[in-house]
Amino acid sequence: TVMTEGTKIKVISDVVKNFCNVIGKIIEPHGLDKAILNGNERIIEEISKNSQLDPLYRAAIINNYKQIIREYKNCEEVIDKAKSFLSLEAEPEKVDDDWFTFFFDKVKLISNENVQEMWAKILAGEVNQPGKFSKSLIHSLSVIDNSQAKVFCNITRYCMHEKNSENIHPIIFIASNVDTYKALGIDFESLVELENLGLLQCNFEKEFIFTGRKYLVYGNRVIEIYGTQKSKKKIKVGNVLFTRNGLALYEIVDPIYKEFDNNILEFIVDKLIKRKCEIIINNKRID
Repeated sequence: TVMTEGTKIKVISDVVKNFCNVIGKIIEPHGLDKAILNGNERIIEEISKNSQLDPLYRAAIINNYKQIIREYKNCEEVIDKAKSFLSLEAEPEKVDDDWFTFFFDKVKLISNENVQEMWAKILAGEVNQPGKFSKSLIHSLSVIDNSQAKVFCNITRYCMHEKNSENIHPIIFIASNVDTYKALGIDFESLVELENLGLLQCNFEKEFIFTGRKYLVYGNRVIEIYGTQKSKKKIKVGNVLFTRNGLALYEIVDPIYKEFDNNILEFIVDKLIKRKCEIIINNKRID
């Protein structure tokens, strides 16, 4: 049955309410209710004026209290941002409490709004599809630095979707085209760092291989690729693959990095042809 707009709004409202109820129990600091949290400035002021307390002890109480409030507020910000990414099928009650605890243990330290948005997408993604984002990916994202994140985003520029599949393939020929990727910060060292974070699988000695025919989608182009007798029916597709965690992270990368770029398409097609592959784009053979 087709939902009316009114029904859809109610379902969304119920989803958000359920989401907040489940998450609220996880993040609320022990021993502090919301009234105290919301009145934190007054309480801090009272403690700071209490001359009966030892100055060092008083400073420790205030610092600890401020930290608890700050961490709680960071978690609340991410939860608030996650609401807009929830699907109608979201099932927060099916997500393991340990996952939430692990997630918010990282999130409580994040105060940058842009970074919070990334974490909000992960939170909503896990609630929408429990099991989608592993704890190992959450750990990787908690230690990844800005330059590594930028390189990962730039790798997505070279990605193609496998038609009628959830598979996404980064097609990076770095072993034989080092200079091509330098401007984007993609080099052997940065790829190995991302591999150590569990996001990529790299092989700089031999290229990864597809067999049979592949139908890949890039922008509005459908690219049919198949190996020939000269290539021994193999399709060599470069030195990089996504791991399961890398594939999950790809989904939350800003779409601006994934926009169609004809120069990238021509570069990839040229390299595939040099590897003795046959290429057909939107039913037109490319020579």
